[in-house]
Amino acid sequence: MSKQQIYRQSGAVPYFIEYGKIYYVMITSMSGNWIFPKGLVEPHLKPWESALAEAEEEAGITGEMYPKVIATYEFKKWGGLCRIHMFLLKITDIFSTWEEQHCRERFICTFDQADRIIHHRIKKVLYKADKKIRKISPNDS
Repeated sequence: MSKQQIYRQSGAVPYFIEYGKIYYVMITSMSGNWIFPKGLVEPHLKPWESALAEAEEEAGITGEMYPKVIATYEFKKWGGLCRIHMFLLKITDIFSTWEEQHCRERFICTFDQADRIIHHRIKKVLYKADKKIRKISPNDS
């Protein structure tokens, strides 16, 4: 029996707080599902640094990364298993143009909006992120 290939990925849960309300930034996957930015961990970067780079490429955003994993999920792809570690990204800048804007939509939304559209595989990521954001930013949210 052969060992299954594991692909290391990392992703960002981008958010900002405005007037006490938490907003998330979501993007479409190549198949049209609403997800958070993610990708393979670059060998020369820490997972959270790689997640920040993916957020800039895929969603046109940057900010301050919370360098601890807030959630993990897995799915089968490329004949192996993708294991994705997710990190919080407190947005400081949203760019009007970005690298993958031609193939991805970007949506700024509330928790309730995100909960309705997010791909079922990562719904738990949204819930864990929201709980963590409320814990680390109690006066803002």
